[in-house]
Amino acid sequence: MNALRFMFPLLLMSAFAGCSGDKESYPPQNITALYDDIAQYASLDSAGRAAILSDDSLLLHDYMAVLDCPHITDSLMLMVSRSKPVEVFTPDVQRVYPSLDSLEMHLGYICGAAAKRGLNLNMDRYAAVVWGRPQSVVFVDSTMLIALNHYLGADYEGYAGMPAFRVGCKTPQNLPYDMAESLVANAYPFETNQSPTLLSHMLYDGAVIAAKLELVDGATPGGAMGLSPEQLKWFDDNEAKVWRALAAGRLLYETSGFKIDRIMLPAPSTDLVNPNAPGRAGRYVGYRIVQAYRKRHPEATLEQLLSPSFYNGDNTLSEAGYNPR
Repeated sequence: MNALRFMFPLLLMSAFAGCSGDKESYPPQNITALYDDIAQYASLDSAGRAAILSDDSLLLHDYMAVLDCPHITDSLMLMVSRSKPVEVFTPDVQRVYPSLDSLEMHLGYICGAAAKRGLNLNMDRYAAVVWGRPQSVVFVDSTMLIALNHYLGADYEGYAGMPAFRVGCKTPQNLPYDMAESLVANAYPFETNQSPTLLSHMLYDGAVIAAKLELVDGATPGGAMGLSPEQLKWFDDNEAKVWRALAAGRLLYETSGFKIDRIMLPAPSTDLVNPNAPGRAGRYVGYRIVQAYRKRHPEATLEQLLSPSFYNGDNTLSEAGYNPR
């Protein structure tokens, strides 16, 4: 894979343009650029490598644990440092993210806004990494590892073979939303009952989207839902039609994981609902139900919305009074 050799110089500035601090202001959170240390390891002399191995860095141990290397040795570190993902992606990550300052501001905003709203996100350490794994954010104990090679921009040459609906989310603009969603989902994971329904998944995702809108500075509904402006407009114009398809088709209480995924996850379309519906139709409707519920219950906190009693509740839908026309 050839690394991309050109990037728009203002990409990072536009990605984080929402960090204005007009609404609320919180101190930035430190994010360690661990990918720099990993990439440089092979170029160090034996004394320099020994110093890193003796450092006993929790971040390094957590990173290597994700790569299925529970013990750190010089040979393993050399292998990782010379690996294809590290060699290919690190220069491009350094080019797209010449500084992590804006990213640290966004993370600080997320953590500060969460604490103000009574959410405990339970993280002590944050590191930016590069790897060949499909996960973009991974948690190891109290460490959050953010793989920046998953956010190099929709035009990045290395994503050329991927479906358009996936590439659209691999941008610096989407990163703050993914950080917020990952932190919230890690602290308040979906708790299943014996046979979780599509409705339960919709309500949970709707609550997570509501949290993202409050935790990400400059957040927009489309950004929080992972929808383009065109996709969001389609849902807004066809909301009643989508709702009728879910309700009349008896899909709300569907328990098949396969069908639930087809309605909830990113995809070219949500064909079970409407052949023209963009992917993630269930997330859109779930958020709209949560919006309706909050209008009737303005006292409801984010923590309550993220609780199983809300998204698994028998009466939540009726209490929301959601019925688009």
